[in-house]
Amino acid sequence: KGAKELFEMGARTVAVTLGKKGCLVVDESGAKAVKGYSAKAIDTTGAGDAFAAGFLYGQLLGRDKETCARVGNWTASKCIARKGAREGLPRKRELKKQFRSF
Repeated sequence: KGAKELFEMGARTVAVTLGKKGCLVVDESGAKAVKGYSAKAIDTTGAGDAFAAGFLYGQLLGRDKETCARVGNWTASKCIARKGAREGLPRKRELKKQFRSF
């Protein structure tokens, strides 16, 4: 409900993380739930930032919102699998490889 309200207030895209369930993306085409990735959570510090980084990287590459959300979810799952906010973050080559798999 909150994501839809933010969209109606003028945001062009709203992405809400839902933990292990993935995320919800709302844009001009409607609302889309995107499944998360399985990961053993060691430390959730930085998971939201990791999601945002993956999502925005996809946006910069001109990818569709669902692909951006999938990579955001994947990036967050990598982040939480290790202790610390930065230790589990994938490197640029890993992100590129992940985008190619979609």
